Amino acid sequence: MNFDIIEKQIEVLATQENKYSRLINANVVPFFEQYYRELIDWNQKINLISRKDHDRIVCKHFVESLSILHVAGIKKSARIIDVGTGAGFPGIPIKIIRPDIDMTLLDSKRNKMIFLGQLISVLGLSNISLVNERAENIIGESDYRCRFDIVIARAVTNLSTLWKWAGILLKENGFLLALKGNNIIDEIRTAPDLQESCLQVIPVVNQFIDEQRELVVVKIDKKS
Repeated sequence: MNFDIIEKQIEVLATQENKYSRLINANVVPFFEQYYRELIDWNQKINLISRKDHDRIVCKHFVESLSILHVAGIKKSARIIDVGTGAGFPGIPIKIIRPDIDMTLLDSKRNKMIFLGQLISVLGLSNISLVNERAENIIGESDYRCRFDIVIARAVTNLSTLWKWAGILLKENGFLLALKGNNIIDEIRTAPDLQESCLQVIPVVNQFIDEQRELVVVKIDKKS
């Protein structure tokens, strides 16, 4: 694997005149470079991402994760849970940019939790928790009910189910931010409970994202 190519991609994000250059500065570039190296190393042992994505980690995983920061204001020291985080997306890239956030990473796969524990240690991240459990199980626990300001998720289950979980995990006036593909309108149409919610569908448009992916961020507010 040519690490120089990936490092160059990250440097372009940090130096070109684009909305991500305001996020990815010289101070955080080493974090993303190390994150990339850990992903490639661990992906030889456990299935974290598709091997076809090795050359697309920056655009497909880092940039898509950071797109969440451009669609909604996240207050200082916000408490966020990343549901179905997998290899740490979108939670870890957001945490790198916003170290003030209190981040919880949730996933049911133990091997991915082991990877994330090592990654957090290597990157020296603090104020970040790992929960090795299924979302449908933790929503019944009092420690997690109405605890979070924001729920984030990427490519996790259907929107109706995700909102059911988020509605339990969120504080009043909290909100869900879900990265979704172009079939989202069909999901909304077939879920009457979503149509009654305070819902926005925000297109993700950026030169670093494959235009054929047609990504959106769905924002749903929990109102009192």
